[in-house]
Amino acid sequence: MTGPHSQKRGSMEDNTNIPAQMVEFANRITPPNWNIFTAYHGRFNYAPNTLNVWLELLTEEQADDLDEEFIAQVRGAMWFSDLEPMGKGKGFIAKIDMQMNPFFFDVWQEAMAHELAHVAVTRLSARSMPRSLRFGIAQNVEPEMHGPLFLKAFRCMILRAKAAYGKELDVKDMWFSYCMYVDGLKQKDSVKKKLFGLAPKKAYQQWYQGKQNLGIDS
Repeated sequence: MTGPHSQKRGSMEDNTNIPAQMVEFANRITPPNWNIFTAYHGRFNYAPNTLNVWLELLTEEQADDLDEEFIAQVRGAMWFSDLEPMGKGKGFIAKIDMQMNPFFFDVWQEAMAHELAHVAVTRLSARSMPRSLRFGIAQNVEPEMHGPLFLKAFRCMILRAKAAYGKELDVKDMWFSYCMYVDGLKQKDSVKKKLFGLAPKKAYQQWYQGKQNLGIDS
């Protein structure tokens, strides 16, 4: 998830409670066998079939040195490991890394839902691999970065977030982003129409009105 440099909002260091909130939020909107953690919140889980998501919160110095700025991103491939050689029992575990830019702390909920949707697509890609090949790496195989699989996963994250937090969390901007990505798909109109139909009617209308106000054509 990228964003222009001019949209920096402030420092994560001024909001020291946010990292813990990020971990709680991510674990509440993902399946029970997902384990999101940071260096100071949570820890790696060796339970069979666990997907460990390492959330790295960049320092301001690291963010300033980025070659290409981003709000948040999935970093690298998903790694799979056999537990038996490690003496941790039988089965396998997976791990993938995410990074968060500290200058965009006020949009972290949307950024987390967005990136976790990418993780979900990679996880799905891994499930389609022969079991013998899972003990290695898997990457997102969807042709479009924000293709139909991503959008369905993003929608799922939004719905889970709303179910978990109710009125405490405003997901309007998340739905706006969802509709924006649907509009940008290189897909048949019938596919786009179906995906638009998965968004709440009010959210679609707000996005469409915003688009008209900006004079953007499909």
